[in-house]
Amino acid sequence: MTDNDRIARSFKALAHPRRAAIFQLLATHPRHAADYQFIEMQTGLRPSSLVHHLREMERCGLLRRRRTGPTMTYMLTPGDMLRCTNTARALATQGRPAAA
Repeated sequence: MTDNDRIARSFKALAHPRRAAIFQLLATHPRHAADYQFIEMQTGLRPSSLVHHLREMERCGLLRRRRTGPTMTYMLTPGDMLRCTNTARALATQGRPAAA
């Protein structure tokens, strides 16, 4: 997979308002992780919709899940997203004078 593919995949996943809300929720939560019940309660999404969005974010590499007993915890995996935003920032500022 090329860098362009990773950039497109990450930004496409976050282009949906519900996935952006889940991403923001996890980004502001301690350890950038939360269990399924907490995410469901905070977002108010129906279980089928929440599972769909969590799976899409996992497929795109934005988060991963871990089961501990009956609890499923979702955590951000910022690697690809960080690389994408750094690349986007570099592309946006190419040929422009540095900000003062």
